[in-house]
Amino acid sequence: MIEQLTPDEADALIGPEAVDAGLRHSAWREGDLTYLLHEGRESDDPIVQKYVPARLRGKGPRGQLQALHAIERARDAGEDTFVLKTGRQWGKSLLFVIIAAMLCVRAIIEGTRPVRVVYAAPSAKQVEEFVTPHFLLLQRHAPPELRPEQVRDAWVFPDGSRVVIGGCEDQKKADRLRGPKADLGIVDEAGFIPIVQYVIESVMGWQLATTGGMMLVSSTPPTSLDHAFCALWDQALLADCAFESTTPEAPHMTEELIEKVVKRTKGLSTTAWMREALALLIADPETAVLPEFGASATVIDEHPRPAYFYPHVIGDGGGVDLAVYLFGYYDFEEDTDVVERELVFRRVRSDVQDEAIRAMEADLWPGLEVRRRRVDAPTQVRLDMNREEWGEESDTEDGFEPQHWQSVSKPRAKHMGSMQAGANRLRVRVGRDAVRVHPSCVTTIAHCTSARWDGTRTEFVRVRDAQREPLHHYDGAAAAVYFSRDLDRGNPFPVVPDGVGLPKHKIREHRLRQTDDQKVTAIFGGGRKGRKR
Repeated sequence: MIEQLTPDEADALIGPEAVDAGLRHSAWREGDLTYLLHEGRESDDPIVQKYVPARLRGKGPRGQLQALHAIERARDAGEDTFVLKTGRQWGKSLLFVIIAAMLCVRAIIEGTRPVRVVYAAPSAKQVEEFVTPHFLLLQRHAPPELRPEQVRDAWVFPDGSRVVIGGCEDQKKADRLRGPKADLGIVDEAGFIPIVQYVIESVMGWQLATTGGMMLVSSTPPTSLDHAFCALWDQALLADCAFESTTPEAPHMTEELIEKVVKRTKGLSTTAWMREALALLIADPETAVLPEFGASATVIDEHPRPAYFYPHVIGDGGGVDLAVYLFGYYDFEEDTDVVERELVFRRVRSDVQDEAIRAMEADLWPGLEVRRRRVDAPTQVRLDMNREEWGEESDTEDGFEPQHWQSVSKPRAKHMGSMQAGANRLRVRVGRDAVRVHPSCVTTIAHCTSARWDGTRTEFVRVRDAQREPLHHYDGAAAAVYFSRDLDRGNPFPVVPDGVGLPKHKIREHRLRQTDDQKVTAIFGGGRKGRKR
């Protein structure tokens, strides 16, 4: 084993120095290329202390060598997928190229059959700029009998072992990576491959099915939290098949270089720095619909029911997208909006939806009358969902219908009912710690955390699969906006002979909160008197 070197230091060894070349060749002939991998800075290193928050530091160094050992432990434990999440310039691509090359070199040394590695990158340009230079470095370091040569889209070793590399800009280009069985699958910068799920499941997965080969996935965090890489990362964490590190932990990133990056990203507290350097999965506040939702640690939690409350069912009806219905109430004493359960449907008839909703109501609130049932859906859909025992639809004096399905509120002024105004109202409630969503509401939580505005900031971005078929329109987030806007926040306590059942000071606090709510609503364009929620 020779001394650990950074890539630049290793590259500098190329030259007439016969001893250095001999050491490198000796390492290759042992099938050990780890001299090219860095060990990372210790967690108590001054640079790490300065640029990496304490909660994000590892217990020891988190370099390429430690990542390799973590992958080997997962492989020995029988795991078939490993996910790596790091900051920029840490060296993900070099690590994966070294792993692929070592697999090929060891096949030559051990005299086994040639191996095949499939290497997917976001684009052909990235292959050219980030992957190919690493193979050129290996080519210069290798002894003649182990030296790889570039043959079209592959790097081929003397025994026929090969690393096939391709960009995955779209499905057609990703399909070029299809082929016979593979011994290793690599997906580099997966968070920037729009069809990464297709690449993993349909292109690579089948090639690894009969060989027992691993799938290695890496990325800097994507800009959207609903990207498939985020789900892969969560699954890997649960399976203990994950490794993360930050840009400042890479020893070749000097303090001078880091300071230049900090200056370009405009500070250590910016989204750009936290995502690109600290490898944090965070929503972009410029496009996120509800950025406070993901940042709040108290939103997703159970909430004890008060003695009195008004049950509500409020949802976003689905066409080609999802239909999401939220079941909850307003806790008058605690000034908290509570979502207890959700029901999610895809292309299910409206009468079938209502049957499921009826069952959920009976299970959650036996013997209680639902205060409001509202859904953003066409009139005919709502009529189809109405129940025979309700009779004819009619209005009531206080502006709500306790039985029939009604449309979500439509204020007189168009801007007052806009999705942006509704989202702003919900953001204020979340910011005040006045929202609770039960952990079982996984779709609502995921959509509220990840929802993004389109270019006009009037609609949510529509999420599609690899075949461009619509998956959802962040319908859970839309349902949450409607729920917040249409929730009856009146006093649910019954009237008793000596007055209202709630203490007077609680009534006064609630009125003050309502006044404050009206001010906030006015700021976001909804402060007209007599407005319905």
